[in-house]
Amino acid sequence: MECKVMRLADIVPAEYNPRVTLTEADFEYKALKASIDEFGLVVPLVVNERTGTLVSGHQRLNVMLKNGVEEKVILELIEKAIEARKYAYAPYSNFMVGAAVLGCNGLIYTGCNIENASYGASNCAERTAIFKGISEGCTSFAGIAIVGGRKDEELINCSPCGICRQVMSEFFDKSSQIILATDYDKYVIKSLDELLPCSFTEF
Repeated sequence: MECKVMRLADIVPAEYNPRVTLTEADFEYKALKASIDEFGLVVPLVVNERTGTLVSGHQRLNVMLKNGVEEKVILELIEKAIEARKYAYAPYSNFMVGAAVLGCNGLIYTGCNIENASYGASNCAERTAIFKGISEGCTSFAGIAIVGGRKDEELINCSPCGICRQVMSEFFDKSSQIILATDYDKYVIKSLDELLPCSFTEF
């Protein structure tokens, strides 16, 4: 396990959390790169050395982006989403979708779309992946990769539906990354806030 001490100002942009005043003297964070053998994924766990607490998952994702792990993590998620898409059950639309979500516990959960003759009983790949994570004890997610397209055709840019966006708003941070991929190395990234502004998150 590698350990590297980095200043907060070097890894989290000042505008990221306006409630925190960042100075090099005030805060230092330690990034622990923990290899998860089952997934082959390297996930930095960022610890506030002053309080001894972990920062949240979306901040950890920002650390990955800042420290050159970004592409490895994104490609891992895309690869898992493409693999999950193979299991899509879509006999009515022939539109097959796969998703891979990164839990704030560092694990990846995958899902595919599952259709039903009664269309309202169908479930999207994004929610399948998220619900799988929740059913295994993870209720916070840092990002998700989504791939989709008609069976035996090329992948297209597949943005999540409104219901999936609302579900994401319950378990994702507004800045969480939504990765829309059309190939293993071709993708665009949107934040949840871009996809669902003015979200309904509380009564």
